Amino acid sequence: MEDAMPRVGHQRPALSEGPARYVLDRLVADRRVTATDISYYLGEMQNEIHQIEERIAHLRAIAGASGTTTRQTLVPAPPSRGTQRRRSNTKGKALGGMYGGLIRRLPRDQQQQYKDIKAAHGIEAAIAALRRRKVG
Repeated sequence: MEDAMPRVGHQRPALSEGPARYVLDRLVADRRVTATDISYYLGEMQNEIHQIEERIAHLRAIAGASGTTTRQTLVPAPPSRGTQRRRSNTKGKALGGMYGGLIRRLPRDQQQQYKDIKAAHGIEAAIAALRRRKVG
């Protein structure tokens, strides 16, 4: 009988447009969600639509369906630059923060060699070198 009982917290409430707008406005007002977050999710929606359209076109091509709409005839989804930028910035910020935290621990006269590694081989290599260095 436990299978028939719904789990608390795992069901999404069905919201119509009005209540959904109210909840979203409250989340923004309470600073739990930002306008950037909203833009990100809207961009994700466009990406998902684009991926589904490509998958449908791929499946139609595999099935050999003739006379069906192909990906080229569909209206292309606008590129979501914000989504890609956010993902790369998130990784870049994390690496930059890690690098900054490690290099700040060194005296200034010892920092240049790691800055050179970062310039020549990238931030990941500089972080690895900073972690391998002898602390003494």
